[in-house]
Amino acid sequence: MPRTPRSGCPTRRALRMIMGAELFAPHWLDALQHLRSEKLQELVDHVGRMAQKGEPVDVGSVAFTTSLNLVSRTIFSRDLTSLNDDGCSREFQRVVTEIMEAVGIPNISDVFPGLAAADLQGWHRRLVRLFARLHRIFDEEIDGRLRRRDAGEPRKNDFLDLLLDTAEDGDDKERLDHHTLCH
Repeated sequence: MPRTPRSGCPTRRALRMIMGAELFAPHWLDALQHLRSEKLQELVDHVGRMAQKGEPVDVGSVAFTTSLNLVSRTIFSRDLTSLNDDGCSREFQRVVTEIMEAVGIPNISDVFPGLAAADLQGWHRRLVRLFARLHRIFDEEIDGRLRRRDAGEPRKNDFLDLLLDTAEDGDDKERLDHHTLCH
């Protein structure tokens, strides 16, 4: 798996400051109350439609989809997956699901760390491929947002706008670049 910067790294410090000052700050959480209510209402409406049709509801799946959409709407101001099983925008959900399944598989190198370099189960290779797919999704979102900004579209005032503003405004030591934002 790609290494993350150590905690003493300036970019890691900058990201921690942004997360603490913005994403997990009470004012940000309060501002997102309407979004949580909206996502919950969408979930209730979906379950209601399924009940009217007499169809079973996969509670785990719809709760997971709702959680992913809450996160993607917070960061990108749009849903990256759908409660309706229409096949549309499912890549994000598939990748996250596959990552969760992969990290849940027992790995022999956890018991025998000396075998980690051999990657006998292909665990490391699989995670590298999965994270590459996830990064492509994020790259597309970031590149699309940058194009829309260049075209003069209004800001969304979401977490991605905050990160992009920080990347533009930061000093050289604390600057976030495109690679840091995407990876």
